[in-house]
Amino acid sequence: MAMLPRTAVIVVHGIGEQEPLDTLLSFVGRGSDPAVARTAAPEPLREDMAPVAGIIDSGDGVVDATAGDRRFVLPDRLAGTSFGRIVSVDMRHRIRTVPGVDDAEARSWSRTTHFYEYYWAYRFRDTAWRHLPSFVRKLVEADRSGLEDGFMKAYGPSPDHAVSAGADRLARIAAIVLALATGVVTALVAAAAVQAGHPLLLGGGGLLAALFAVLAVTISQFAGVLTTIRTLLLAGLSAAVGYVVGAVFAAQTWPSILTGAAAGVLVVAAVAGAVAWRMRLAVTLSLVVLAVVLAIVATNLGDPERGEMWGALAGAQTFLGAVIPVVTLAVGGFALSGLGDAARYLSSKPDNISERESIRAGLVERLRQIAEDRDEVTQRYRYDRIVLVGHSLGTVIACDALHAYWNTVAPEVEIPLSRVPLADGDDADAVTRYERAVRRVERHALAGEVGGEAELDRAALSEALRAPHRLEGEEVVASGRWIVTDLVTLACPLTHAEILVTSGADAFAEAKQDRFLSTAPPQAQRTASAHDSHALRYKVWTGVRGEDTSRLHQSAQFASTTWTNMFFTHDLVGGELASRFGAGVRDVPVGARPATLGQFIAAYPHSSYWGAASRKNVAGRDRVLAEVKERCFAHDPVLVVFGEEPERDGLVAFVQELGELDLAPVSADNPAVEVRVLMPVATDISPGEPRQDWLWLGRPARVRREDVAQVAELARAHGLEMRKGVASVADDTDAEDASE
Repeated sequence: MAMLPRTAVIVVHGIGEQEPLDTLLSFVGRGSDPAVARTAAPEPLREDMAPVAGIIDSGDGVVDATAGDRRFVLPDRLAGTSFGRIVSVDMRHRIRTVPGVDDAEARSWSRTTHFYEYYWAYRFRDTAWRHLPSFVRKLVEADRSGLEDGFMKAYGPSPDHAVSAGADRLARIAAIVLALATGVVTALVAAAAVQAGHPLLLGGGGLLAALFAVLAVTISQFAGVLTTIRTLLLAGLSAAVGYVVGAVFAAQTWPSILTGAAAGVLVVAAVAGAVAWRMRLAVTLSLVVLAVVLAIVATNLGDPERGEMWGALAGAQTFLGAVIPVVTLAVGGFALSGLGDAARYLSSKPDNISERESIRAGLVERLRQIAEDRDEVTQRYRYDRIVLVGHSLGTVIACDALHAYWNTVAPEVEIPLSRVPLADGDDADAVTRYERAVRRVERHALAGEVGGEAELDRAALSEALRAPHRLEGEEVVASGRWIVTDLVTLACPLTHAEILVTSGADAFAEAKQDRFLSTAPPQAQRTASAHDSHALRYKVWTGVRGEDTSRLHQSAQFASTTWTNMFFTHDLVGGELASRFGAGVRDVPVGARPATLGQFIAAYPHSSYWGAASRKNVAGRDRVLAEVKERCFAHDPVLVVFGEEPERDGLVAFVQELGELDLAPVSADNPAVEVRVLMPVATDISPGEPRQDWLWLGRPARVRREDVAQVAELARAHGLEMRKGVASVADDTDAEDASE
């Protein structure tokens, strides 16, 4: 039985053939030197099996070496599976003692964090090749206009990485020309191969075709990721068509082969222009007509005495029949088990809906279970914070589930509605403290303010929404709870949301305006009356005139939830989000490498956000882990003020007067003391109803260490009892067991 509520961290894995607990155990780590851990491990878990089993991590996780003996793997009571586990970590050894307050009883309370894994890899088990074309077509057909989507734009480590509109256009044209030239050279190489051409000629031609393809892709990166994808596909298609044309015209004259290859790549250009490059219809038709003309010319240039034009195609078919299975075997595993997951989850095709909704619903249910879990003895909520962490595709799943879960909780969180214009401030008598916390966030949202005071007010609102009870006048009122305090996204592909989620920049803007997608800060109400007095809320009629209340709207979860987005600058999958989802998203770029395809392949940062990492990525990994640790573990010592039923009036007066104290705010980076009030709410314990419960203070719970004496003096004045948390006590018999 824990005195203080716990923090729950839910880790959502990305694409790939993940096994249960792989992500959880590697993310948390062991809190000790990996080599020592392997040496001390049982034989089956040593060197050879450790990386496979995921039990002994070869890198570092969020648990530091000082907490290794306070890390426990426990059954997951909420998972509903036999393999479900959580990792419990107690960080009491890092908590400072509350200064002063010598008359408060010292208690060694644990500040426990429970790590959960949301495992979804088993959902998509019937992925087939037929699921990929629609996803690829979606990428190719996306509207690129007004989109900053790649290298030297959104991904660059500094504003110097930018290109002008002219350079952007030139890069696209050059990439297209080189990709088409790849097809022409491939046709010549294929024709020479069929005619048993000289090995040097074949090798040189093959190298030239490869060089054109590499140059096309390299240049395309200046115009962005979407253009790079299109160029890769265009070069591949051009090479395939060139190979067929070369085989068809193999026995003919070189002018005939060249003209036929030109006709083939013009057909490819016409198709690509119509599908991907949004070429005008007249231009597309002109290319088709020219291709037909060139095909006729190529046929007439042929020499019948050299043999049938289609005679060499049988050999080409034999070659393709041998190559295609090898290529399929080499890339098929990743394409189906990795890319296939993304293709199916990000597609709204009917045969994907069931699995996608099942994945989202599973995470929504997990969030609900954790938020509603109660201690069997005290009947108090077991958790008062949830940190949701996603990696790669897991970030998209986390965002979707968070939005869906918010829509189940928000209608239960009633907020008083004063109708006082936001411009009038918070001094009106009609504005309760609870509504005041919301109104401060609403004013920041309207002004577009982030950081500083806006960040402190968002944290204060989060405290208000997490509390199970609050004061209204002298009455203790139960309230709906929203306890998801943080969303942490690692390598989030929503940096390409205009392509992956919608069909272009305009469609993406409409989705945010219509609140299909949530932003930080949230979108404000558009009607004049709501905009002026309850910008992030909608009015709820109570049936009594003049007593309407309000609710935060359906996409307002980031009014109180902090969104932190971390990404390696050379990770092409992840990138910045603030320009897309609002300035309230805290982007944390890691490293300083440019986001080129070469850097992505050579350094491969996508799997280096925790665990094992190459020397190129290890510093960035450590930066990510440091940021995540700050959100997963509570560090503040706790001062609990409490009383039994006879002291109830004193507790009410204490909370009211505490809210009026002029105490300086404390930023998240500064050490502080957390003040908690445990209020009697029932005379005895009944199912689902505690006898005592935590009460919202009406002000931020974190106070400066130098202000603790003032808070303690106020508690003494009302005859209340106090207990303070310390790292250890002389008599450890009352210390909580961190293994629970």
